[in-house]
Amino acid sequence: MKRFFEVVSKDPQWASSSSEPDSESTEGINESPEKDKECEKSKKQKYEQKYVKYWESEFKWLSEGTKGCHYAFCKVCSVDVYIGKMGKSAIKSHANTQIHTKNAGTISLNLVQQNIEPLFSSASKTAVIDAEIMMAVFVAEHNLAFQIMGHLPQFVNKITPDLNIAKKVKCSRTKMVNILRNVLGISYIEEIVDLLNANKFSLIIDESTDISLVKTLCLVVRVCKNFKVHDLFFDLIEVESADASSLFSAVINSFTKNNIMYKQNMVGFAADGANVMMESSQIHKLHSSVKEIVVTLLECFVRKDYITMFLDSTSEFNLPPECLLDLESIYLGIKVECFLITNEINVIEIDTFKNKCRNFYIEAILQILKRFDLNNSFFRNLFIIAPDNVYACTYKSIAPLLQQVPRLLADNIQEIDSEYRTLINFVKDKEQILDIEEFWRMVARIEIGNEQAFPNLVKLVFAILSFPHSSANVERVFSQLNLMKTKIRNRLENATIKACLQTKGLLKLQNSDCTNFKVTTEMRKKCNKAMYDIPK
Repeated sequence: MKRFFEVVSKDPQWASSSSEPDSESTEGINESPEKDKECEKSKKQKYEQKYVKYWESEFKWLSEGTKGCHYAFCKVCSVDVYIGKMGKSAIKSHANTQIHTKNAGTISLNLVQQNIEPLFSSASKTAVIDAEIMMAVFVAEHNLAFQIMGHLPQFVNKITPDLNIAKKVKCSRTKMVNILRNVLGISYIEEIVDLLNANKFSLIIDESTDISLVKTLCLVVRVCKNFKVHDLFFDLIEVESADASSLFSAVINSFTKNNIMYKQNMVGFAADGANVMMESSQIHKLHSSVKEIVVTLLECFVRKDYITMFLDSTSEFNLPPECLLDLESIYLGIKVECFLITNEINVIEIDTFKNKCRNFYIEAILQILKRFDLNNSFFRNLFIIAPDNVYACTYKSIAPLLQQVPRLLADNIQEIDSEYRTLINFVKDKEQILDIEEFWRMVARIEIGNEQAFPNLVKLVFAILSFPHSSANVERVFSQLNLMKTKIRNRLENATIKACLQTKGLLKLQNSDCTNFKVTTEMRKKCNKAMYDIPK
């Protein structure tokens, strides 16, 4: 080797090349191994395995990878598997992993469930159709009203969320009657008694005879609960006669039996009234409404100056001849006037006719005044609590009204008047015309320093709004009674009818219906064997 290098060094070609820097030759020798490695890598990259489509026939869970052609995607595990080096072997290795095996088992169960679900769905639809047909049969067999179908499906779903509950429910006629009388009925009475002993209330009564010729006395109480006036059924009493003494004894016995403090809390009584002014309290408008009717009638046959004098007077109603209009000036309506003009009628007959009409007007006014005293200061002063007058500051004090309701007052007269004087300066902005109950509910919600601002005034107003105005609500109770006691159910006992009415009262107190009625803990406690032993 030494000789070889010596010979080469003597050659002029090699000598010239050797005269160049040694660094270039050395650099060439050092780079050759790195280039070899790059060549080897490029050769290996040429043989990376690509994804093959026909593998999907063997592996149903396989698809083309999302990261490139050298990957396969596992749909079971939702991952990409690298196949560049091992190819199909990499797929088999992944298939044998514990995670893939577990996921594949879960997918299989889901597929089985998806295949079975249509079978169950079909069976479920058939069962639903059968249930609807059975409900129609039930309604037809027992002569029930079709209206109950609006609640019956929801009601069944509410009481039987579990099939096992439906299988265990047993409710015969005897059990149903005792639940109505001794669970729901007693629960309602307990709530009503607490309400009447804590608030002022009025009593409205009426007497009727049902289809089986049984005379019954119905008691309805008008009371405030949560700043809202309610007319609630209280009692249904069988009476032998409808004279005043018998009815009075029946009412007192009912209050005494239920421990009602009627002497302290009962502030009003009504019997046999007209079916007017139902629902919302309108007692404060009664005086003005009657007054408008009387004035309208007077304007038809009386001179205007006398009408003003009559309204300002406190004396009894009388009609001096000089106050009456001439027969020609009496107003009888457009149609009557046209008829008298277009037809040839004797003047004497016309005067006779108009005189009879005037007498009819007079009798109408007399009958109204027998039933309602326009000079009654209580009804006049009720305007003080009307929302419009409070907004307008028409009255600076509530004292005139307080003098008319001594039973509603304790020793807080000054507090009530002070609260009223504060209120008329407090509510200046009249945002909207409110019903009287809505207005005073709004006042009840006003607070100053986390305390009710007008407690004494609000309590007084709602006690006044609890005064009776008609017996229309009692008539509605009798309408319900007639729906219960029919020709087919003419042997229904009074105690059972009363229990049904009391149950309806529970629904009213809860502001609910049969689909969302709340069964309380006390009701559950009452529903036991002891309910069969309670006397009627």
